[in-house]
Amino acid sequence: FFYFLGSMAEEVPHLPRRTELTPTDDSFLTCACRDWITSLTTKEVSEFLVSNKNIDLLEIEAVKSLKKWWSYFPEQGFSRGFNTWAKMEQPPRGTRNTNGCLMRNSPIVPGMLEKNFYIRSDIIEVAQIFAGVTHQHPDSLSAVSLHTEMLFLGHMNELDKKVLKEILLSVEHEGFVVKPVSYWREQKEFIWDAPRSLSIAVSAILEADSYMEAIENCCSIGKDTDTYAAIAGPIAQTLWGLSGPAYSICMPILKDYPRIMNLYGLKF
Repeated sequence: FFYFLGSMAEEVPHLPRRTELTPTDDSFLTCACRDWITSLTTKEVSEFLVSNKNIDLLEIEAVKSLKKWWSYFPEQGFSRGFNTWAKMEQPPRGTRNTNGCLMRNSPIVPGMLEKNFYIRSDIIEVAQIFAGVTHQHPDSLSAVSLHTEMLFLGHMNELDKKVLKEILLSVEHEGFVVKPVSYWREQKEFIWDAPRSLSIAVSAILEADSYMEAIENCCSIGKDTDTYAAIAGPIAQTLWGLSGPAYSICMPILKDYPRIMNLYGLKF
């Protein structure tokens, strides 16, 4: 739902603005993450966490899942870099520092909790595996770690705005900052690096008092709004739950995407 609600506000350079709500590349790669984490067995994950066994298997399956969901919807707004990567028979490990590692990250925490893994560092380690097949960059992995920690605490009912801010500022990196939403609105560049994209998402939540208000803040900033919403939305959901308008707006769209419905077990 997060990316749908941000899709029409996205301002992609040199491309026309969308005229209707639609899933985006963020949507489909989040599905790839959900597909990956649910397909792994508890034994495979345990052996990786205990002894680094199966790391190759986890990475291979991550690549397969990303390529599979790309192949379902290859014309749905993926970046040129990801299109090139996905078309390769054996794509190399990527080293990008873009927000693509964050917009698809939200299924990791609930997927690990469903398998009865409750140690924060373990969940972060698994999140970094999925991120690292395309975003093996220190800033990307740091952003994924922070985002995963926020989501974990949110799912544990241990997150509030003060803790959220503290997590963001726990890393000594100039990209992780707390700025007013108005500051991000004033920025002219298309921001898609991982640290600042996470900062935008957190700022949108800090100035909100509901799920929909957090999404609206992301949309008001402009630029890469579907991704900002995909980063902020799962955190906002743990704080306030999903609001009725989100369901009523997005569910009718999903009936045209049975693969997504089946993956999440959704029914009308």
